[in-house]
Amino acid sequence: IISYTPHYLLRAILTRAPNALEANLPLFFHARVRLHDVLVARTLLETAAVLIAMIAFLAGLGILTGVWPEDPVMVAMGLVMTAVLMHGLGLAVCAATAFGHATVERVIHPATYLMLPLSGAFFMLWWMPEGVRQVLWWIPTVHIYEFIREAYFGPVVPYHYDLGYLAIWMLVANVLGLLALRVARPHMEA
Repeated sequence: IISYTPHYLLRAILTRAPNALEANLPLFFHARVRLHDVLVARTLLETAAVLIAMIAFLAGLGILTGVWPEDPVMVAMGLVMTAVLMHGLGLAVCAATAFGHATVERVIHPATYLMLPLSGAFFMLWWMPEGVRQVLWWIPTVHIYEFIREAYFGPVVPYHYDLGYLAIWMLVANVLGLLALRVARPHMEA
């Protein structure tokens, strides 16, 4: 639950980004609606849906097993961090569709599955030898999963994450995504 649910959010935001323009064309007849507005709304919708699902799963698990998250707010914050990071990457993916929609769509969907083993969803950094841990430390999603696990389990094992590093990734992904949208705007039909 605490591993695949955030990955589902990651996948949902990235794989739906290539179709954001096409799927929402009628909205662009309103002068004030921009592509970024649609992408923000889609990210918020996906985040809310996954957050509700996570609450339902964790409540069901808590009722069945008596095991509850140590800090449910931190679990929700982990999902929000996932959404913010993936929103930035989704902006870039959406912009890339202006230059090759079919190619982007063919690459993004399998890439989200291929990144699952390295994303941190199914391992904890403290399980890894020091050399492997140092390599995996560079992957931003690993920090999110470590954060969510600490929120769920509490301080029972060592966790390895850096919120400053993650904040830099979120900021850079969103700034580059916005710049990519700006560059791609003349090539988009809307």
